[in-house]
Amino acid sequence: MRVRLPVLVQDPSTAAASGLELFEHVTVEAERFLDGPATERVVIEPWLGEDGEPVPPVPYRPPIPRPGRRRAPKGSYRVGSLADPTADDVHRVSVLGTVLHTVALFEEPDVLGRRVLWPFDGPLRVVPRAGWGDNARYAREHRGIRFQHFRSRHPQAPTPAPVIYTSLSHDVIAHETTHAVLDAVAPDLYHAVSPQSIALHEAIADLAAFLLATRSRTLRSATLRATEGSIRDARAFSWIAEEFGRARDAEGRASSLRSLANDKTLDPDDASVDAQGRPNSLAAIAHRPADAHTVSLVLSGALYGMMLAGYEATLRAEMERTGRTSLSASGRALFIAGERIKRIALRGLDYLPPGEILFVDFARALLAADTLAHPLDDAERESFIAELVRRRVVVDRDELALELATGDDEAVPGFVVDDIDALRDEDDDARAFVEAHRERLGAPPDATLEVRPRLEVNKTYWPGPEPTTRRELLVKVAWRTREHNDDLPGVAAWREIVAGATLVVDPERAAVRAVLVSRAGGGGAIAPPDVDTGAAARSEALRHLAAAGRLVEVPADGLAAASPSDVVYEHVVGTNGDTLRVLGAARLLHAAPEGEAVDRTAISS
Repeated sequence: MRVRLPVLVQDPSTAAASGLELFEHVTVEAERFLDGPATERVVIEPWLGEDGEPVPPVPYRPPIPRPGRRRAPKGSYRVGSLADPTADDVHRVSVLGTVLHTVALFEEPDVLGRRVLWPFDGPLRVVPRAGWGDNARYAREHRGIRFQHFRSRHPQAPTPAPVIYTSLSHDVIAHETTHAVLDAVAPDLYHAVSPQSIALHEAIADLAAFLLATRSRTLRSATLRATEGSIRDARAFSWIAEEFGRARDAEGRASSLRSLANDKTLDPDDASVDAQGRPNSLAAIAHRPADAHTVSLVLSGALYGMMLAGYEATLRAEMERTGRTSLSASGRALFIAGERIKRIALRGLDYLPPGEILFVDFARALLAADTLAHPLDDAERESFIAELVRRRVVVDRDELALELATGDDEAVPGFVVDDIDALRDEDDDARAFVEAHRERLGAPPDATLEVRPRLEVNKTYWPGPEPTTRRELLVKVAWRTREHNDDLPGVAAWREIVAGATLVVDPERAAVRAVLVSRAGGGGAIAPPDVDTGAAARSEALRHLAAAGRLVEVPADGLAAASPSDVVYEHVVGTNGDTLRVLGAARLLHAAPEGEAVDRTAISS
């Protein structure tokens, strides 16, 4: 069933300052819509009214078929005045619409091409008013998202300072929903120790907020008119959560929570500074989990740079093809560029190996997915590679080498699939297949290989003006390995981590087309001998957490009983002695850093 729901275009104060309508309608789909509002997959939790009682649910009005009509009219929710964004009913309906719209972005046929299944039983439970605080968070153990509210700390805020509801920020809702989607697609990241695993979550969440902003007709039209078709300074797209970022900053210097238009790097020798005179190099804080939001700017900035280059190339082509001005051609150019970056960046999430993930792992998955889809169209890929080298995510492009077969009649050498049906359907056959290629995958000889349930998907590609559909079989294998804790005081000398590989198989030809092995797993057969597996960064991250008092032993009642600001661990006693196992490092995932007024490196001029 499809329903049109009102959603906020931007933060209320930002939209008002820009003269924009607060709301626009989006079409979302679910098997059923219920009072609440709720669907079978997402439930918006009520909050307490001024009388201390839960506010009544927003009633759903089902469609009433009319005789003689081929299609039943769309159902809807009874909402109050759109002029009042804090009205309880429209507030909750807008949150539901934005959450469903975000999930649908990932499920589109040319991205994941399938329904996202939450990594827990039941629906995603969303609390739009979860109490006082200046943040929003997704937590698997709570099976949902909690949006807090706080009084603005901006020095120019009126008295009394207005209450800022994080659930009234389109960017924040999209960001937190993306954390839930990524936890469904790549669940190992929830327990990953690598700081870049957390930063990857943050970068993709910000990218999703940007992509949804470009899909807003209201925002897109107003922004392109104001900039005459240029988006280099289009802050409506590149700035994330403007109202939220400004309200958190007691110094009154922030314009947004983060900016995707940046030159942040991991190069320790980069002496450049941003417009505020702050270093562009984030190498000094790259190992600190608490700074994952800031470090994520390196990757999100690279993705935004790729999109910008693609947009400007598409705009020039549209102007030449149609003879139109940059303004009149910009709308279509931005749509094409947005769709392209969506496919490139988000489709690669399916190719991520299990376990610990570094930026280079995501980059290789992205490049593999796009190369298989568009082997001859490499303009955006080359732009992305250049951004990765410039920002010192990789030293050179050789680090991005792939085990890939792009031709229709080609396969990755050394991988032979004798029975595609058995590989897909039979666990024992799938285990025998990966065991036969253990050495090629770089798995330790004594590690137990865990073959995950195989995933067969139909994905839409656009090799030309018309789409085509291809089947893919994704085979993911994981294994546990140990690393030294580098004298981390008070815990075991060793820690256990998860590494793994993804094999992309063409089921029509029973041919392996791509093999991606995580750096933590050694990188596989094509990795250079001195490959950085990220072990040093993980040790440094744990030391920072321990020094801050945020690395604690898991409570007896389980992960949900721990403080939401802590990362927990347990000791596993085995044949190799006492080993540390980290759980829930992704509990650090929030809309903004904790314990700070604002992300200082993201202040925009």
